[in-house]
Amino acid sequence: MNGQRKFELFPYQEEDVYQDFDRQLSVLRPTVVVRLERDGLSVSVVVLIDTGAPFTLFAQGVGEALGVNWDPNVRRAKHTIGGGQHVAQLETVRLTLPPFEELSWETDVGFLVNGCELPLGGVLGHQGFLDRGEVSFNYYHSYFVL
Repeated sequence: MNGQRKFELFPYQEEDVYQDFDRQLSVLRPTVVVRLERDGLSVSVVVLIDTGAPFTLFAQGVGEALGVNWDPNVRRAKHTIGGGQHVAQLETVRLTLPPFEELSWETDVGFLVNGCELPLGGVLGHQGFLDRGEVSFNYYHSYFVL
């Protein structure tokens, strides 16, 4: 992420609640707000940092907010999500992790085109995010470091 040796600590966030027999339990997740910019438009969404995701993907609505022109003749790729095959349109965007404006980079990401659901607004995976720098997770103390 710009080749700098600066580290930022982010707390895990309570993004989910699930029922465990007679009680509700909170689920803490490594999530961040990411700002996407493309062709003069920008949108900020909460995303999951997913070490199991090979690519950085966003929901179709995020692409719509950025003015993506859904064209079957442009760069597209198939992705396996939850055991099913889904198509994503590839677009180049600038990603920023506010309020740390220095954590910003340009990359190709996928915007799902067939209504596939994602956790939150998207997932930051290996290509497009984890390949840009170092990430260290400490679930026991509920934080991660970028």
